Amino acid sequence: MPWGYSRCLLGDIWEGSLLLPCRLESIAISFALALGACAGLPAAHAKTQRADWFVPLPTYLAAEELRRERLDGTVYPAFTEFLELLDIPSFATRTDSRNSAWIPSRHFLKPTRRLWKEFFQAAAADRLTAIRALALLGRELKSSGAVLMGGGTDYERAVEETGAELGLALPAKNIGAIFIVPDPAVQAPGFLAHLKVFYTQSYVHRFQDEILPADLKIAESEKAAYWIDGTERLEPSITADLFYGEETGVGFRNVKGIAGKRHGFMGFLQSILFFIPDSVGSMVIDERSGKLVTEAFMGTEVPDFEKDPRYAITVSQASARP
Repeated sequence: MPWGYSRCLLGDIWEGSLLLPCRLESIAISFALALGACAGLPAAHAKTQRADWFVPLPTYLAAEELRRERLDGTVYPAFTEFLELLDIPSFATRTDSRNSAWIPSRHFLKPTRRLWKEFFQAAAADRLTAIRALALLGRELKSSGAVLMGGGTDYERAVEETGAELGLALPAKNIGAIFIVPDPAVQAPGFLAHLKVFYTQSYVHRFQDEILPADLKIAESEKAAYWIDGTERLEPSITADLFYGEETGVGFRNVKGIAGKRHGFMGFLQSILFFIPDSVGSMVIDERSGKLVTEAFMGTEVPDFEKDPRYAITVSQASARP
């Protein structure tokens, strides 16, 4: 949504001599990664009046993104409700200055375990893939000018407690912290946010062969420092840019920190021939064809990707919402 305009424009914030429009949310102002009492949830998750100090980034949705947001509201009703009830200011936390390399804003959204559970349950209700769900969340963060930073423990416990199966996604293990960072300096069509995931250690993951017949080494990067809950951590990471658009596709581009080795004879050649690349560059859903397209040391395409239930998020624990 345009900067200063929302589903329900509620007010402005004075920051020094600058009047910064504040994008609060709609539908009775509820939710910041836990849902509000006005949505029929426990009062403990009701919106608090803390928006007077939340200073968002100056990011906004272009006209085409707004049009697509309205369309997606009819296609993904459960996940749209999850996003519409998101009250980012009430769950915002002041940024630790030692994280300035990763968080360019004064405040960030710290997701709770309850939020991640609602995220998985809403995604499962609409049969979303992890790629689509994360991109929709990224678009909401861009619209709100909010950075998300969350610890891996809450994310992993939410997966466990909901019995979530993530379909085509990296497994919920060894996660140190997740950063999703909108960037007003990037004006590329379809760009939503930078994604950075720190891992407590690197590990090897194997996708289904039809997706990418290779063993992937996750967090194949130099270690970097960040601070969480007052503690410094030094961990490897992966990075990517989130995109959502007909021209760019939906998913991850400019991926770094994931190396791979092909299965079979080509994997043997790759291990001895330095000129065969070993990195994954992108993984996006082509909205025109419905294919999942992976550009890596070998390219793959999966037709009708979002129609195949194997790749969608599922949960075994239903939402507690009425």
